[in-house]
Amino acid sequence: MKLIPEVRQAMRKGQCGCTTDMWSDKFQNLSYTAVTAHYVNPQWRLKNVLLILNAFPIEEAHTGENILEEVCFIEFLCLFKS
Repeated sequence: MKLIPEVRQAMRKGQCGCTTDMWSDKFQNLSYTAVTAHYVNPQWRLKNVLLILNAFPIEEAHTGENILEEVCFIEFLCLFKS
């Protein structure tokens, strides 16, 4: 996964907030997780970047513990993978 340097820098400096969203498609029996980064760039413009849209295992309950595990894995990918 390649993030633009601006997003990666904001994340590493702790100047980035992230939001998550989850939803289910009951027709196709799928669940999804999205993580979006929000930060202000050096030109003082608010930026919102979809970091990942991922299938969430439908067989897993949407408990806080399972969501935390998924989001922490996504954060690891965003911060440490190039």
